[in-house]
Amino acid sequence: MCAREVVSQRHGTLMARCDTPLTRITSAPLVLLLLQQPGLGIRSANRLLDVFGGDPARWRPLAGWPIARVLAAHPMLTPHQAEWVAQMPWAEWAACEEGLRKAEADGVRAVCRGQEGYPEAFEPCLGADAPPLLYHTGDLALASAVAGAVVGTRSPSRTGLRAAGRCAASLVRGGAVVVSGAAAGVDTAAHETALRNGGRSVALFPQGLLTLAPCDAWREAVAEGRLLLLSECPPHTGWQTHAAVARNRLIAALARVVCVVEPRKMGGSIQTARHAAAQG
Repeated sequence: MCAREVVSQRHGTLMARCDTPLTRITSAPLVLLLLQQPGLGIRSANRLLDVFGGDPARWRPLAGWPIARVLAAHPMLTPHQAEWVAQMPWAEWAACEEGLRKAEADGVRAVCRGQEGYPEAFEPCLGADAPPLLYHTGDLALASAVAGAVVGTRSPSRTGLRAAGRCAASLVRGGAVVVSGAAAGVDTAAHETALRNGGRSVALFPQGLLTLAPCDAWREAVAEGRLLLLSECPPHTGWQTHAAVARNRLIAALARVVCVVEPRKMGGSIQTARHAAAQG
């Protein structure tokens, strides 16, 4: 039994409690509207989507209900979750739809958890911590391909840079996609080595994809289907420290092996290694 199968079994009990199949989660505007509610985290969002599904018609009749009435009808919810359901800001629905349309026109698409194309590893590896909504530019299929991660310090030594390049080149030779963040140093060296050697790469960002200014080589690789830019942050969101920390779990989940080059005792690359160990 492979490690990923073990992880899948570990999360099986959690997912078996869901009242609505995840495949019904199809409405990106609904998920975006939900995630915009103050104080609502990923786990609560996923729980609510598991219970009510992705059809707005199942949510709208609950608008304005007293919290006690929502809890009586759905006793599996917490009071905070019931409050979020009752107070969904439906007046902002049109703005969510328009924002997603504009982002798509600018080259950034959205995919919901449970939809076709959503990264296959996120469900078994992350469970309730899987992103309910992802934004991407490039070939989304790269996120479900066999992959290995190369992560490390922003200021590597020459030896560290060579090591990052060797790891990435080895993954490319084996037919695997290279996964990393997009920081200077090891991350960038891994992506550039992969692309220079005719390979494929996935770069995960702790900011919105429409705030980026990728170099010409990266834009060409995206157009050629060899580079995928991926983020769980809305397209116009600036760089955020908490998003950088959260992003590390995604890097680990996409990879079957994680190569860590010259990590600091406290930092993103060592966090990614810990996520990988926890995920099996």
